[in-house]
Amino acid sequence: MSTRRRVLLENAPLASPFPEGWYFVTSRKALLKAGMIEKTWMGERIVAWSDEDGNVCVAGAFCPHLGADMGPTAGGRICDGRLVCPFHGYEFDATGQCVATPYSPPPTTARLGVFETEEVAGLIFAWWGSGGRAPQ
Repeated sequence: MSTRRRVLLENAPLASPFPEGWYFVTSRKALLKAGMIEKTWMGERIVAWSDEDGNVCVAGAFCPHLGADMGPTAGGRICDGRLVCPFHGYEFDATGQCVATPYSPPPTTARLGVFETEEVAGLIFAWWGSGGRAPQ
C-alpha cells in the first residue's frame, strides 16, 4: 500500500478567488462625507481617501514602516490631503509615497501598496489583479 503526501510550498502565493477586473470601492459622495473610508475589499483591508486636488487613493490599510493599521478606527487620519499613520506620523500622498515624517526626511522606500483607480459617474472603482495594475 503506497501513501502519497502532498507537499505545500511554504511561501507560494495563493491564487485569488476573484478574477482580474475593476471592482467597486465606494462612491465619491460617501468618500467626501467620511473623509476616509476603511473596509475589507477583495479579502484585503484597505483605506480610501482623496487629496486636496480630488485625486482618489485606494491603498492597503497597513503602514509599510512597521505595519500599523492606518484606518480611522485605529487613529489614522487625513491631514492636508495626506494619510497620516497614527503610530509614527508618517504621511503618504495619493500616489502612496511617504512624503513627510515628524522628525526626519521621509524614507524613499516607504510606499503604500496602492490600487489603480477610476471614477465613473461618481463611483470609485479599483483594479484587482496581478500586480495591482490594469493592462494597458
